[in-house]
Amino acid sequence: MHLQGTSRKEMSSSGAVCPSSSFFGAPVIPVTGTILFHTLVTYIGLGSTIISLLCCLSLALWHICIYRIRAEQRQIIRIVVTPAIICACNFGGLWSYRASGYLKPIGEYSEAFAMVALYALLLTYVAPENQRGSIIQLYEALPAVCADCGSHNKASLSSYYVCLLTSFRADSNH
Repeated sequence: MHLQGTSRKEMSSSGAVCPSSSFFGAPVIPVTGTILFHTLVTYIGLGSTIISLLCCLSLALWHICIYRIRAEQRQIIRIVVTPAIICACNFGGLWSYRASGYLKPIGEYSEAFAMVALYALLLTYVAPENQRGSIIQLYEALPAVCADCGSHNKASLSSYYVCLLTSFRADSNH
């Protein structure tokens, strides 16, 4: 039935109904043998989740075992663990449709932590050697570093201070 270009009045007079209502309550047909599509997708999702968890967590464990450069490796561990969190939350949502509305935002929220960790890692890489211990130390020493250049004043560093207050104050004890 070709419905494109027909008005609502014509559709109602012809007896056309929304096709999605006919799918609810319909018997589920197995894909192969006795395996349903949801079961097949759950098995595939479980396999990829296990592989992702093994890769991410083993890499994080390797960084924890060789924990020498604290300022860098802390951020690397945060970045590496994020795909494992996202994968676990997505598999939980695949396994249980009712929980997917709660688990998917947790996985997406963890991406924000990875982005902040990536930013902190890049700041750590560009920081002078004597201020690599903490991002807070770098931000506190930034006016003195910029004063040596002579081209910056405190007003030009306002965006850095906003980033400091919003992103890194929770990390100040480390």
